[in-house]
Amino acid sequence: MMLFALLLSLVSFVYSNGVCDEKLLLMELKQDIEDNGILDCLRVIQAPHNYMEDWKEKNKRLAAQWDTDCSFEADYNWQSSLQNVLGINNLVDDTGDIVENDFDDQADMCEIVRAALAAGKFSEITSEMTNIPLKVLDFIDCPGDSMQSEICAVTGGSLLQNDTWYILMDGLAINADEEPHFVKASK
Repeated sequence: MMLFALLLSLVSFVYSNGVCDEKLLLMELKQDIEDNGILDCLRVIQAPHNYMEDWKEKNKRLAAQWDTDCSFEADYNWQSSLQNVLGINNLVDDTGDIVENDFDDQADMCEIVRAALAAGKFSEITSEMTNIPLKVLDFIDCPGDSMQSEICAVTGGSLLQNDTWYILMDGLAINADEEPHFVKASK
């Protein structure tokens, strides 16, 4: 009986729906920045070699690991939406150097924010990648109203089903008779 209960809970975990909402995304970003001032975007952060962390440093490092529903790795070309919708042409690494592809060991949502930061998309925030101010969090907004859930990405599968994740960048929504009509905001 105990084995059956364990298997049932494992099956429900594997097939549970995932939602990356704005509150969760901002928490992950804040923890990542507070760790070392940069966006590592890593799901697993190894302990430093030849250095003994104190408990505060270890807790910050562990908290900075992307381990919620916002830590997914999507298996579709979300980079084209990044370019078409936000005008961001390049992904960058944690130091701001341009890279060819996204990193498999890093959360896609974090990589999007990091690319936007490097591209200078946050007014009043410098594109400096090594000492990111927490104020950058004030400029991140996912679809939805502040009085409801603000959803950044969703899946009908589980966190680990890469091919089922969708990042809400294209202005797609349920509509009736072509309403609402989305128009790209001009600056």
